[in-house]
Amino acid sequence: AEKDKILKLSAEILRLEKAVQEEKTQNQVFKTELAREKDSSLVQLSESKRELTELRSALRVLQKEKEQLQEEKQELLEYMRKLEARLEKVADEKWSEGAATEDEEAAAGLSCPAALTDSEDESPEDMRLPPYGLCEHGDSGSCPAGPQEASPLVVISQPAPIAPHLSGPAEDSSSDSEAEDEKSVLMAAVQSG
Repeated sequence: AEKDKILKLSAEILRLEKAVQEEKTQNQVFKTELAREKDSSLVQLSESKRELTELRSALRVLQKEKEQLQEEKQELLEYMRKLEARLEKVADEKWSEGAATEDEEAAAGLSCPAALTDSEDESPEDMRLPPYGLCEHGDSGSCPAGPQEASPLVVISQPAPIAPHLSGPAEDSSSDSEAEDEKSVLMAAVQSG
């Protein structure tokens, strides 16, 4: 009976030792996994720190660029204000010159009609001789053509018949001579014109 008890105790000890060994193995596995996770966490933490450093550096660069852009914007606004002021000054000067020119033109326009009225009395149209007709002074006989023909219209006044009491062939001959005189006067006027 003691032998059976010893065998049972030995079997129990072996079972307990096996359980302890399994616990140790499982504990070692847990430790290994924990170390691996710890290493992974350390790597992730290092990566996160590096990314955070890069982001901070990029943020500083962006802040500097923003400040530089703000300065450039202020410079551009200042330049635009100066340019607008200069353009307004130039526009005012041009407007003043235009107003002065208009005043001068208005003054010249006021004095110009007087000058024109003065010169109207001496215009070439008034200095020309008035148109005249041939024989308008009532000369008896045919009048010679004038030196210049002022009008294309030729006025011919016929003299009164010398012998109105004559009749017959004398009237015919006198009318023929008057027609020839008129023809010669017309020809002379056309040639001189």
